[in-house]
Amino acid sequence: MEEITVVSDGEFLVFKSDSEKDLEMDVYYGYDSSKMNEGKKFLFTMTERQMIIKNPDLNHRLFFLVCPKEGKNYVISTRLVNLDGTDNFRDCGGYETIEGRRVKWGLLYRSDQLSNISERDVTFLKNMGLKTIVDYRSKSEASAAPNKEISDANTYSLDPYAKTAQLAAGSIDDDVNKSILDLLKEHKFYPEKYGDPEENMYKQYKKFIYSDSSKKAYRELIKLILDEHNLPLVQHCRGGKDRTGYGVAIILLALGVREECVIYDYTLTTQYRVTKNKKQMNLYKKYTKDEQTLTLLSTLQQSKEIYMETAINEMKKTYGSIDSYLKDALGIDQDVKEKLKEIFLYEEC
Repeated sequence: MEEITVVSDGEFLVFKSDSEKDLEMDVYYGYDSSKMNEGKKFLFTMTERQMIIKNPDLNHRLFFLVCPKEGKNYVISTRLVNLDGTDNFRDCGGYETIEGRRVKWGLLYRSDQLSNISERDVTFLKNMGLKTIVDYRSKSEASAAPNKEISDANTYSLDPYAKTAQLAAGSIDDDVNKSILDLLKEHKFYPEKYGDPEENMYKQYKKFIYSDSSKKAYRELIKLILDEHNLPLVQHCRGGKDRTGYGVAIILLALGVREECVIYDYTLTTQYRVTKNKKQMNLYKKYTKDEQTLTLLSTLQQSKEIYMETAINEMKKTYGSIDSYLKDALGIDQDVKEKLKEIFLYEEC
């Protein structure tokens, strides 16, 4: 990982280092994620393990160029993008590949649905230059909670037809067209109908591998990200966990990011949605005390390592290797991989 990481609460930025060495690093900020110093402004010199800095611009996404006195310059940014109307909008940049290169910040984002974003959020995303929104929700999910319009950003609906993932996000299949909460209020939610939640999550992640609708959706995703005019791009479903998590995983794997980092990125959803999930569970508890129901709903909220591990293992089992899966199921051959690396990885120094 980077020598310095940065997190934000909006008004302040907290820069942290795990380095045991004496620190002296100049930090610059700017609005592009390149390694170029041109156009970036000096922010501060890092001399301590942790430094808290007032955010110099609350209206734009910032990228930070770190220039150590010894060693190579590198770019960092906040993983989570602080928006009023989302809790899981985050940047997929910064991860290291097996070849030792880094995924560029500011091109690939993932999120929960964009139906509750504020006017400030809309302006922020527009300032960020967002070009493409990939919406994995079903038609009924999207019509029940339409995204706010962001000018200059095109939306593509790519439904992988993942019903357990849809249930995990709090909605029911299209023919019912009601949320879990609606059914709980009407005393019409029957947990036995949905089987064992853990087992169903394993089945869902295996289905991502072999389902024709899943292959079609994620092939379209690859086509979109191969065109730089579509970037920056954000993928989202309802909660930004399963359908989105899988879409991000195949891109990171194609770029050569280590499996453990791909799984780590997936599990961050639990961290970022802990408050939202707790609030949702408290809401469910107002309408049911049934332990089977509550266990089902709580299990479906989680982004456990084992779920993404199940998907990756199924790739290997069904196709022989991750590379064979990417090529045979999604059309990501070596030429496509090289193109993706050219677009999404920083040049080696």
